Amino acid sequence: MNKIGFTAKQRPNKYYKRRKWLKNTFLLLSPIAITIVLIYCIFIVLPHKAWIYANGSPREINITHFEGRIDSKASTMMSSDSTLKGIIINQQSLIMNLDGEDFNLQPGDLQIQYGYSMNHPKHFTAISSNVPVQFDMLDMNLSQLNLKKEYFLQRFGSLPTTYLLSIDNKKTDLSFSATIYEKNFKLILQGNLEVFIKGKKYPSNFPYYEMNFVNPDEKSHISYFQFENFDHFNLLIPAEKGELLFTGRGETSNLFFEKGDLKFNQTTNEKQFSLSGKRLITSSINGEKLDIAYSLNRDSQMEIYGTIGDGTLTGNSLFLNFTQWLIENITTVLGMLISILLGLIIVKKNK
Repeated sequence: MNKIGFTAKQRPNKYYKRRKWLKNTFLLLSPIAITIVLIYCIFIVLPHKAWIYANGSPREINITHFEGRIDSKASTMMSSDSTLKGIIINQQSLIMNLDGEDFNLQPGDLQIQYGYSMNHPKHFTAISSNVPVQFDMLDMNLSQLNLKKEYFLQRFGSLPTTYLLSIDNKKTDLSFSATIYEKNFKLILQGNLEVFIKGKKYPSNFPYYEMNFVNPDEKSHISYFQFENFDHFNLLIPAEKGELLFTGRGETSNLFFEKGDLKFNQTTNEKQFSLSGKRLITSSINGEKLDIAYSLNRDSQMEIYGTIGDGTLTGNSLFLNFTQWLIENITTVLGMLISILLGLIIVKKNK
């Protein structure tokens, strides 16, 4: 009997054996569980960054906060939203024929103002040339730089490939120079624009101008223009006669590759991926911008490298989650857990 006069119920031996087994199991598994939790905590605390190097032929390029240089030979400048704002000024003595009338222009005599008139209705906005125009854009600071390979109908025929370069800057206006390496050339202008010749507005009832130019310099066929106060525009670049080169740095990138390769280093073990037919999206980390270089020739080539804090390939993260990390390092993890288990067994036997 117990102290208050009742007979205590005797528990079966199985209960005590089960209780002892659970206690031993708990003592055995607790250090293992604590070790796994510590490994997980270390995995979370470790810096989430990696070094990448991508090289290939892209079909689409989207870069934010681009800083660098752009050199391009294009046939057409236009706006993506039917508006174009800026001023074009001749920097070279030229003979211009407009509506059958000849004008002898000195530097600064011709000013073409886009987007300043409030009286014109919206029209398709473009500046086209019958010869390639070399645009030299130095020290660019852009919010967006996009490039897209335009197929149009050449997939079904033999029409040439063109590239559409989109430039957008929301902070400050852009000024850059343009050069034409031909003695005779033509500019076709349309949209919301006004033409000023020697300080006087040229009358026109139509949003369309066709200007024929002749460089009177017998020693040089080079003509210069200045583009001022532009903020966003598109350049249409023919693959055969056009050129494009840009180098600089960017904050984020969204790239679709026709072919290429990617090297990814999150740890000392480098991984390599094929970029053929895949989309690569990356983001820099702590303000460390990615280095970017692009050249358009027979086979357009792009190079991008730097430290990233986030990245996906065809929608799948390049960075390992904890489960993937465990699977990838299963041999090391199992070896460590077995060592802990054997250590516990030896300690228990020695007690």
